[in-house]
Amino acid sequence: MHQTQAFPPSVKAQMDRPICFRTSCQNLIEIGLSAMKKTFGWGLSALMALVSLASFTQAGSLPLNDATLLELVGENETMVAPVIEADLINDNLTAKMASTVFTGDNGKYAYLYQIFNFTNGGTSAVEMFTLFPFCNANDQTRIGVLDDPNANDQLYPEMPTQRPEEIGFVDSIETVSFYFTWRFGHSLNPGERSSILYVLSDNPPKMITGNVIGSAIADGEVYGPFLVPEAVSLAQILFVLFALFAWERRK
Repeated sequence: MHQTQAFPPSVKAQMDRPICFRTSCQNLIEIGLSAMKKTFGWGLSALMALVSLASFTQAGSLPLNDATLLELVGENETMVAPVIEADLINDNLTAKMASTVFTGDNGKYAYLYQIFNFTNGGTSAVEMFTLFPFCNANDQTRIGVLDDPNANDQLYPEMPTQRPEEIGFVDSIETVSFYFTWRFGHSLNPGERSSILYVLSDNPPKMITGNVIGSAIADGEVYGPFLVPEAVSLAQILFVLFALFAWERRK
């Protein structure tokens, strides 16, 4: 497996992470609304704010479902990205994270992930695994555990020893989260491997950030989707440009 170097979280690391096209649009919308408020007053600005927020407020809980690759991507499933592995080491948290991507006849992409909390000096359980930015993720995104004997040896071939909780989460900045909390008996202890986790997407792969969280936090690169600009996002950019132009004309 190809290995990538993990690094401790920091403010700079947060700033350097890739941002989705849609997330960038949110920042532009805020600028445009400010300009529109100064140009046209509160009424039109409030209306545009409601329209914009409606298109971006998609956070929510995500139920996990078991699925095979056939159910996720259709027939003729093909690995389109080689397996990569990242070492995630910070203080007493020592884990590995592997990822790959499959697609098939239905055109969707199944992003596969697995966490191995190994015992080489580590004592911390893994209690959370997050992906950011998982572009275009919302409260309708399909996530779960891969249940496919023909594909389960693609990452860590040994038998998985821990499933995540049955409910995950996606927030408004497109962070997808899986939970392994101890209070519900799902903590990923040293020496244990997670089930193979999947997140389904319409978009092809690029590199994003995966985090494992226990008594410390460690992160590294994994596969995640690249988002092609949507029509609604382009329309919102035009709105921002119009508001800024009108503001400049009135100054």
